[in-house]
Amino acid sequence: MAAVWTGAWPFALLPDVAWGAAVTAMFSVSAVVHTYYARGRRIGETDEPPELGG
Repeated sequence: MAAVWTGAWPFALLPDVAWGAAVTAMFSVSAVVHTYYARGRRIGETDEPPELGG
């Protein structure tokens, strides 16, 4: 965002709003993917403990 703010090339080719929207979209997608993968890694998520599954 600092490169956009200073007007450095090639960041000056798109408006500031477009870069802000792109950064927001990237963080949003990252958060959704992180949440999706973190759901299956919770303690107690499986039906029985691994010590008893044999």
